[in-house]
Amino acid sequence: MPVTNVTFARGALVLMGAGLVALIAIIFTAAWLSSRTADLAAATLQARIQRSLTADIQETLLNAETGQRGYLLTADPEYLVPFEIARRQLPGEVAQIRSLSASGLVTVGQADALMAASRAKLVELSKTVALTRAGKRDAALAEVKTGRGLAFMQEARRILSVLTEASEKRVTDNVNEMTSDAALLRLVTLLGGGLIVVFAAGSLYLAISYTRDLIAARGAVQELNAGLEQRVTERTAALTRANEEIQRFAYIVSHDLRAPLVNIMGFTSELELGMQTLQAYLSADPPDDTLTRTALLAANEDIPESVRFIRASTSSVRRAWAISASSCGLL
Repeated sequence: MPVTNVTFARGALVLMGAGLVALIAIIFTAAWLSSRTADLAAATLQARIQRSLTADIQETLLNAETGQRGYLLTADPEYLVPFEIARRQLPGEVAQIRSLSASGLVTVGQADALMAASRAKLVELSKTVALTRAGKRDAALAEVKTGRGLAFMQEARRILSVLTEASEKRVTDNVNEMTSDAALLRLVTLLGGGLIVVFAAGSLYLAISYTRDLIAARGAVQELNAGLEQRVTERTAALTRANEEIQRFAYIVSHDLRAPLVNIMGFTSELELGMQTLQAYLSADPPDDTLTRTALLAANEDIPESVRFIRASTSSVRRAWAISASSCGLL
């Protein structure tokens, strides 16, 4: 089926529109997934920060407890160095955990419970260290044996374990979602790219078909123009020949008919004179002898002779016409 201008324009617009829709879908999907990935990356970073903070708090508590135990066993002030460092760091680390409550990873209750447990543990550790410094080592050991410090430590570890699991779960979920988004983006890109390729191929095929039909139509027009020029040339030559024949016929006719026509005109004048003589004779009352003789001469000789010559000239005209027309190919 030939591709017309309307078909080509309509098909090209439809394919271009479909390709544009596919491209816009890819762009919007990529933009949405990019924004979502950025949000997931930020949430993952917050979860990792919380995971790092919970590990730091747990390590700080362990360092404080290790320094306290070493000092209680040896009374060596060197063991108090990690204890003092932990005592200074712990409140700030717990406060950082509390600041993450806005992200939804930590509840205010969990942050308050962790702060209370860590503070109580520090109080218990500080109390035993103070008793040991005062030389009351037995009282310090008795305080340790009450188990209150162990309970505070276990509570802090429980809360830290819950927070660590929450952060680990958040990281895992976010990574899974980012993986799914990446797969979705890859699928949309492949499908959209495939559709664009299909639409581009359709546009190319339509353009090639239209161009091929246009070239064929142009060739047909050129052939028609060539044939038309040939026919025009032939018709012109035929008209030229016919014109020449007509001109020759007119020349021959005018040449061959000139003498007979002159004769006819001359004898017509003679016939007219004879008629005038007869009219004068018939009008005379009474006619004289001279007029009578003239009238008889005109009626018996002049008028019949003029008629014979006119007939002969007419026959000459007819023969000249037939010969001229035959020689010019008109008969």
